[in-house]
Amino acid sequence: MKRIFALLFGMVSCCFQSLAQPGTADLSFNGGLPAPDGEVITTVVQSDGKILIGGNFSNYNGVARNDIARINPDGSLDPSFDAGTSLGISGEVHSIAIQSDGKFLVSGVFNTIAGFRFLLRLNTDGNLDNTFIPFFNSSGIVTGFRVLEKINKVIIQPDNKLLIVAREGDNLGSNGLFFRMHPDGSLDENFLIITSSGDFKTALLQPDGRILIGGYFQGYSGFSTILNITTFTPIPKNIIRVLDNGYLDELLSFDRTGVDGIVNDLCLQPNGKILVACSSVSETGNVSTGISRLESNGVIDPGFNPGPVFANGTLGVLVGVQSVLLQNDGKIIIGGAFNNFIGTNSLGGLARLNTDGSVDNSFSSGTGVAPGVINDMTLLSTGQMLIGGNFPSYAGNTSTTNLARIHTNCVQPTINIVQPQGGIACLGTTFNFTSTITVGGSNPVYQWKRNGNNAGTNSSTFSITNWVNGDIITCTLTSNDPCASPSDVTSNAITLVAVTDTWYLDEDNDGFYSGSPVNSCINPGTGYVSTVFGGGDCDDSNNQVYPGATEIPGNGIDDNCNGQIDEVCTPLFVSACFLSIESVTLNTLVNANNGCTNSYSDFTASHSLTIEQGGIVNFTIAPPDGSLNQKLNIYADFNKNGLFTDPGEQVITDALMASGSPATGSFNIPLSIPNGNYRLRVISDYDIFSSPDPCFTNYGEAEDYNLSVYTQPVYCTALVDQPCIFTDISQVQIGTMVNNTSGNCLTGYADYSTANYIVARPGNTLNYEVQTSTGGYQQNVNIYVDFNNNGNFNDFGEQVASGIYDGFVFSTGSFSIPAIQAPGTYRLRVISTGINDPAEPCHSTTGEAEDYSLIIVENVCVPVVYNACMNAAINHVVIGVVEGGFFYTNLNSYTGCDGYTSYPVSGNNYTKAAPGKTIGVQVETNSINLARVDVYIDYNQNGDFNDPGEHLFESSMSSAGLAYQEFVIPPLQPLGNYRIRVISQKYLTAYSDPCFTDGGEIEDYTLIIAPCAPFTATLSLAPGNPSSICEGGSSNLQLVIPNAVEPYFALGITDGITSAGYIVNTMIGNNLVETLPVSPTINSTYTIDRLTDPYGCPGTYSGLVTIEVGTLNITPSATITQPTCAVPSGTITLNQPSGTGYSYSIGGAYQSSPVFSNLPAGNYTLSLQNSGGCVSNETTTVTINSQPLPPAAPGSVSGLVNVCSYVGTGALLGYKVTPDPNASGYQWTVPPTVSILNGQGTDSITVTIGTGFLSSANKLIKVRALSTCGNSSEKFFYLAAQLPSTPSPITASSGNSCQSIANGTPIIYSIPKVPGATSYNWSGFTAAMQVTHPNGTGINDTLVEIVFLNTLAPVSVISVRSVNDCGTSGARSYTINRNPPSTPGLISGPTNICPFIAPNGGIATYSVSAVANATAYTWILPNGVTDITGQGTNSISFKYPSTAVSETIAVFASNGCGSSASPRSLSVTRLNPGTPGIIDVIQLQSCPGRQYSYTLAAAPSNSSNLVWTVPIGASIVSGNGTTSIVVSYPPTAINGQVTVTGTSNCGSGSTRSTSVKLPACPPGVAGRGQPHGDDQSNLSTMQDEIMDIQVYPNPTTDVFRIDLPVIQSNSISIRLVDLQGRIMQQWKNLKECRFSFGEQLSHGIYFIQIEAGKTKQTKKLIKF
Repeated sequence: MKRIFALLFGMVSCCFQSLAQPGTADLSFNGGLPAPDGEVITTVVQSDGKILIGGNFSNYNGVARNDIARINPDGSLDPSFDAGTSLGISGEVHSIAIQSDGKFLVSGVFNTIAGFRFLLRLNTDGNLDNTFIPFFNSSGIVTGFRVLEKINKVIIQPDNKLLIVAREGDNLGSNGLFFRMHPDGSLDENFLIITSSGDFKTALLQPDGRILIGGYFQGYSGFSTILNITTFTPIPKNIIRVLDNGYLDELLSFDRTGVDGIVNDLCLQPNGKILVACSSVSETGNVSTGISRLESNGVIDPGFNPGPVFANGTLGVLVGVQSVLLQNDGKIIIGGAFNNFIGTNSLGGLARLNTDGSVDNSFSSGTGVAPGVINDMTLLSTGQMLIGGNFPSYAGNTSTTNLARIHTNCVQPTINIVQPQGGIACLGTTFNFTSTITVGGSNPVYQWKRNGNNAGTNSSTFSITNWVNGDIITCTLTSNDPCASPSDVTSNAITLVAVTDTWYLDEDNDGFYSGSPVNSCINPGTGYVSTVFGGGDCDDSNNQVYPGATEIPGNGIDDNCNGQIDEVCTPLFVSACFLSIESVTLNTLVNANNGCTNSYSDFTASHSLTIEQGGIVNFTIAPPDGSLNQKLNIYADFNKNGLFTDPGEQVITDALMASGSPATGSFNIPLSIPNGNYRLRVISDYDIFSSPDPCFTNYGEAEDYNLSVYTQPVYCTALVDQPCIFTDISQVQIGTMVNNTSGNCLTGYADYSTANYIVARPGNTLNYEVQTSTGGYQQNVNIYVDFNNNGNFNDFGEQVASGIYDGFVFSTGSFSIPAIQAPGTYRLRVISTGINDPAEPCHSTTGEAEDYSLIIVENVCVPVVYNACMNAAINHVVIGVVEGGFFYTNLNSYTGCDGYTSYPVSGNNYTKAAPGKTIGVQVETNSINLARVDVYIDYNQNGDFNDPGEHLFESSMSSAGLAYQEFVIPPLQPLGNYRIRVISQKYLTAYSDPCFTDGGEIEDYTLIIAPCAPFTATLSLAPGNPSSICEGGSSNLQLVIPNAVEPYFALGITDGITSAGYIVNTMIGNNLVETLPVSPTINSTYTIDRLTDPYGCPGTYSGLVTIEVGTLNITPSATITQPTCAVPSGTITLNQPSGTGYSYSIGGAYQSSPVFSNLPAGNYTLSLQNSGGCVSNETTTVTINSQPLPPAAPGSVSGLVNVCSYVGTGALLGYKVTPDPNASGYQWTVPPTVSILNGQGTDSITVTIGTGFLSSANKLIKVRALSTCGNSSEKFFYLAAQLPSTPSPITASSGNSCQSIANGTPIIYSIPKVPGATSYNWSGFTAAMQVTHPNGTGINDTLVEIVFLNTLAPVSVISVRSVNDCGTSGARSYTINRNPPSTPGLISGPTNICPFIAPNGGIATYSVSAVANATAYTWILPNGVTDITGQGTNSISFKYPSTAVSETIAVFASNGCGSSASPRSLSVTRLNPGTPGIIDVIQLQSCPGRQYSYTLAAAPSNSSNLVWTVPIGASIVSGNGTTSIVVSYPPTAINGQVTVTGTSNCGSGSTRSTSVKLPACPPGVAGRGQPHGDDQSNLSTMQDEIMDIQVYPNPTTDVFRIDLPVIQSNSISIRLVDLQGRIMQQWKNLKECRFSFGEQLSHGIYFIQIEAGKTKQTKKLIKF
């Protein structure tokens, strides 16, 4: 046998190796230890280089390993893998096959493991893979009476199916057995089960899917399978090849005469030849040939003749070649049991052959494995090979028992050294080196070197401490392996590097350092750290300042260390101006055609929007026409921090500008925003990006504007004492604004400032007319404007009109807007009063007041758009010259809605005309209601459109539609470029303002006025075009205008019947040359009927062109000569019409000959052409057929394979092949026992199956295709009489039979239907089972229901078999267990009963984990317990009685099968409180408000409360009942004890106490400490001073500082202890009055004890 190292070769069949093999053993393998103590049968290498071995052994290197082990690449045992011992494998492992997922299949003959024998699948860790269930389980039954004896080999196919090479053994003797399984372990029933009369030992899967099977099966009589198929003679011998469905490879010329000898191994060469390793039993103890080579068809290769192999075995022992390997140089390695080979003696069972079979004498195995045998060989990636078998030694080396690594060539030894730290550390670090070697021999010698000089000892390891930076460590290996060449090699070099830690100065602990890093092995000083986020901290004293911090505008600090102070983020971009913003309209702010240079523009200095708090901003943001979809976001930096990211600052999110259309909408200014100027950012991006960022755009543009917010003035509501008495306002007209209103006579005041407004410019004069209903009474009318927006009308100049007039006459007049008035919105008030009322804007005795808005726009005509495109957007504008009844549309603009757009003089955005010409204007809007369109022209080029004659016209339209009107350019108008303005707005707008629109859009275009110039034009036939054409043809005319100034002439051509218009714009040099296509249907003459230049001026023209039209009325026909078996092409001969000059076509070019030869199969279109070029008006399509060919062999035959139920019944069966277009018929051949009823000669037949079919050997249907060009080869189809397969595993609705016993619930046991089965036999039922068949017996009997009785045995087995007319399948079994529940697990719950004693105690809860199959639990509780809940469940709760001392709790689990064999118990007892730990005393405050803390070192056990007592006069400030209290003492003397006692529900424990002796505080002394304890003496100066000792800072993260009294400092001793009382530091007879300590302390709590004489003081210290 053989294996291949998958990482290197990736094939299963053979191994290839390029190096020559000397045949000596590598004694360094496994450290020279004899490894397995028994026979090795199989070896295989994992992808990680580890090796799996299997066989019959019990240990490896003295460590228990049953029959299977895994070893490392160096031969040592892998301790992590112990499958054989842990699973208890006992027997022999014959084969190990590794799957692509790393799992592996183990086969052989061994004991039953987890219900399975012969074949297991293990996970990579060696544990059993329970998902793999071989269908033959432990019984070994494959089918019928076929029972496994052992599995010799498993092969994994590329589709993960398993090929099984096995031997069966029963009362009929042993036979070879070969079958295929699915990856889950089920039988592949599409593959024949193959048997023989001898033994199958090996198999080989070829790349084409065919399978070679080898073994010992002389006298083999054919295939006896579950399909009852019998093979044909000649009888195969020891080797056969089958197809991928298991059928014998009869049709592929494989020679079935076989070979002599037992076939042990097979190997496929790249050229398809087959190496066969053989052995035999003979009376003389030898075989004729041990290695043979076959041609791919199975015939012996005559060029390979190695001669006889003589064995070293004794009589009756299998001898010869057991395994064969192939090197990639073609040489062959053979292993087995033989002494000599073709006259070469003492080979010892291992030899290498040349490609012709002769011995390779360079291979020297010495005595080899004699007198043993090699079972398996595997090539390794090291250029060596592994041999396994049953041999005491290899070449006399006893360290190579049963397993050895053999050199396949003399290779150079290797040594590799490793240092875990990589040779990098601080100076003084000890480096440890290890080495790994190959081909080191049995006694390798190591020489370590430092910088080329010898160091260390002869060892595989080396250590060094006194190294310096740059030292180089190597090791020289001297190998004593006989195949080492050379014997001395040097390892890789490791350079030692002395490094230091890098320290960073980060004094403010913000994670960013300042200055430069410092390299040192220790911390260089205060503020240095070893881990930071980065450098560049520009202020290391402020932890709010660091790179990347949020910049806070206005604080004068560079917060983010970028060198700028209080900056606003400048948007970044990926691609500048790839997409852009064309225009921005925000209420009255308009910024059009602003362009794009770098994707960001700051317009805050030039463009500002003024708006009140709470106001609404209407926006229209437009992209360029036709641009990609963009998403628009708008931000307002309301808190002026430059970020735009604070809540509420994103005012518009992802508004869509789709395909060049503007985004419109509105947002509110919050009422809470203070007055002031704010930055407003408009930013766009490609709409595929969904995360808005005010400081980044991928492909869009960002623009900033100034937003000026002011407080909306609160205007006085005009108070009218007697509303509408004598006078009320019924109509107000100011400028073009008209408001017809009946007034508000309820209060006398109406606010129309939102709905009604007047638009004006600085310096404009506004006419007004106010109509009242006075009944003839005189009245006052006053008009006010709040020009300074301060909320009142009392300032100078704000009363703009007043007067007294008769009630029967309208109040009329005018007022002017100050020339310097700033643009904006202002409040205008109209108030009417009685004749005697004073003129006050906020009060009137009688009359009425109304408020309006006055909108003042820029004096220069900058368009203002309100509610852009809301009511009447402009879709399409056409402007052109009207001449002779024709409208020449030089300008044809399709526009989106941008609010305002000024189109440049380019493309189609302008038109030309001469003075006196008529211009037509056509405007299309998208208004859903009535719309109004106005058109203006700035004739005097003064920048506005207000001069006489500049308002060209006004037009209205109903909903979406066209408005068209014409105007005439004044004949004396100067030449030049003039701006034309088109405005759309709501139809109800009663005024026209060329600089303002409400709900519409404004667009500007250019009219170029130029003089007429004379020109001439000539019409002719275009060069190269025919004057005579065929019907349906075309020709071209040509118009030439010499010396044309510019293109875009308007041309009309007529043929005398119709006229066609053209735009002439093709310039060639200085001439206009236009080609004009025409397609007349009759004879036609063309002339020019009109021609004007781009300015509408006519010229002179001439020319007349006549084109004649002809036809060819012929239907082509032809004679067809089709291809034949001998001639592959056809011929078409067109029939010639009378006359001459014809040409012919069959779909391509025309030719003069009517004959077209050598034509391939296809359709051809026939047409004719006369000498005038006219083509026949009709065509004909003919077909050349494909050449008739011999038919191919029929495809697969479709029809029923298993005809068991049809035998002898006379029922009809059909078989069919896919028809071949080249076949004229089919010939079917059927077995003698099959009759063809009809269909012979066609692609399908109908047959019946006779009664003799089952016993007949011939079950083959053959079919071949017939034709006049020859017949095909035959296609074979095998019929079968097949037993039904063994049912799939039985599934149960429940595995708990005890539940059924308890409540009578039935359990359902079922299987899937078995294909081909007609009924099922269920068995194994006992008297304790009440069985029903819900589906009845027969084909649907796939489930039974069973109710179990209490007499059910502990273990029962039921079975089911499938049945059809051919017999009964193997049995599928299911084991039923009667399982009372096991003893519950440990009881969890309290063991101290004190907290749970009634009546004051809590509830004690005890529980166990749920027990499998348990339905109830019985708890046995102490006497006297109360408040019981949970009995019957796995958790119970109760209270203990006061008499409880030591008790036991127990629990049983039960179900319908009974109770657990024994209970689970738990002992509980009464535990009284223990003694508290030592009391630690710390002074917290000194005189006169003395306070001390008392803390227990440990709380008393089993206590639920602590009771403290203090001396009389003292009081507990905090902590009573806990382990730490604070006590306050009066300034008087105190003498007593502090005590503490633990208590619980069971009583009290022992008391812990400490004495208290405190003298009275001295009069007038404050802040002095007092001694505490039994050793108190009279106060002294020293005692006063000791209490003045200060320790600070406390807590600290660094060091503590201590101040001592100066006078007596030399008599003070101090010691520092931790929580365990260990002394950390101490000082005696101190001389210093101030010092620091604690730098080396770890984080935690410490105590400092200060002594001066008999006076002591303790302070608690905390270090973070």
